[in-house]
Amino acid sequence: MQNYRLIVLDDDPAQGEMVKAYLELVSHYQVDVTTDVETFWDHLGRSAYDLVLLDYKLEETNGLEVLSQMKRRGVRLPVIMITGEGDERVAVRAIQEGASDYLVKGSDYLSSLPGLIQRAIRMFELQTLAERSMEEARYQALLLDNIRDAVVVWDLEGKITYWNFAAEKLFGWKAVERLGQPASECYF
Repeated sequence: MQNYRLIVLDDDPAQGEMVKAYLELVSHYQVDVTTDVETFWDHLGRSAYDLVLLDYKLEETNGLEVLSQMKRRGVRLPVIMITGEGDERVAVRAIQEGASDYLVKGSDYLSSLPGLIQRAIRMFELQTLAERSMEEARYQALLLDNIRDAVVVWDLEGKITYWNFAAEKLFGWKAVERLGQPASECYF
């Protein structure tokens, strides 16, 4: 199991310390506990974290507002919202605001945490990788669009998947007319 660094924001210090002790014991995570939003932002500014465990009910605000502030501040981390109340509307809003998951404090919630943490971090890593791949593809497409040579790309089935502006000029067909067409019919 990998050594991840987590931050817990829970205004109940005993609850935060219990989560910390359990996770450090069973999963070997490094866990920091904060009990107020200001300290939370201070920790996020000073250290790199892999995940946030965020209590819904906080003394001066709520977890949904913290999620919203994270988005506004450009903080991209997986977040698991934890609450003592099972309110589906709050769960839906938490997911809409960017939480990876939502967990109700119950008799078995601590034992559920390591699996949820692993899943949330893996999903976040996959999402980040997919976003990077898409960005690279957009950059490559931009390069191909601005190259002076005609570039035509087709897939393994022989269907045209890319037709740049220079190819439009050279062959006299617009990309929309050629995309999805067999390369053998319009290129050879």
